[in-house]
Amino acid sequence: MTTFKVVLWAAIFPIAFSGVGAAPVENMSGVNTTVVSLSRDASYRRYERYVLGPGDVINVKIYLFSLDNATTTNISKIQIDPSGKLVLPFVGEITASGFSCEELASRLIEALKKDYRNPYVTIELVKTSIRSVTIVGDFLNGIYQLRRGERLFSLLARNSTSKKPFANYDLIQITRDDGVIDIDVQKFITGNDTLNNPVLEAGDRILIKSNEVTITILGEVHKPGIYTVKSPLSLIDAVAKAGGFTNGARVERIYITHKDGMSQDRVDVNKFFKSADSSANPLLKDGDTVYVPKKVSLKLASFRDMVWVMYFITNLIILLW
Repeated sequence: MTTFKVVLWAAIFPIAFSGVGAAPVENMSGVNTTVVSLSRDASYRRYERYVLGPGDVINVKIYLFSLDNATTTNISKIQIDPSGKLVLPFVGEITASGFSCEELASRLIEALKKDYRNPYVTIELVKTSIRSVTIVGDFLNGIYQLRRGERLFSLLARNSTSKKPFANYDLIQITRDDGVIDIDVQKFITGNDTLNNPVLEAGDRILIKSNEVTITILGEVHKPGIYTVKSPLSLIDAVAKAGGFTNGARVERIYITHKDGMSQDRVDVNKFFKSADSSANPLLKDGDTVYVPKKVSLKLASFRDMVWVMYFITNLIILLW
């Protein structure tokens, strides 16, 4: 499992190492100040909300400094006991359950300061206890702790950071050891159907997909901009959301650039207007950008035609001469 590391540094100033020993540098006021240094990577974001509990396994590193020595103590894969406590060297018994990794590291530093000068601690979350589930997709991805007997929508409501209603979730799928459960969101909403609001089990993996798409419409429409709407959404419907085409829109040459920024489609909407050709009114995907170009100027078209005519006449005269 990906590890989550929280490092709490125990002094503002760097520690100067000389030979095999190390001596901490005191700040100007002579007061030890704890500075928290957190790596805001994907691993941190995934576990920052996680609260330790019985059964969780962690790695602990304790760094101690004296005037002529520096020691590091590694405690690997230590498990929090059923009472929620740990027994660690230099500290003894300490309660770990109910605290995040950051909070536990702070508690350890405070305990060590009673006997040691400028300690610091790192903690890695190696394995979570069995009472947790993983959520991926259109939700705040991460590991979430379960309450006893907790159902799906209770967990989602308790941890949601947005005001998006459940009706906007197009797909919810629970994968567990004995198979996959597809959730019918509408049945739960309309009838509070418990079959579609199951009791979650430890280790469940929950996939959530929204039925909303965000698209960008630029060019010859009355209200260009970014729109978040329910899917499925066709090109014509998207243009309607943007106020429709302007009189200068070149509807036979509309460009749709997809989210990857590399692939692009060209669409002739006239084909849809004339023959209801569905390929000329494709469904848009999340992240698509629609660009409606401007019609080519009639004056420019006439000038171009004149150039070609003059070129043709000139070549004809040369041939006849």
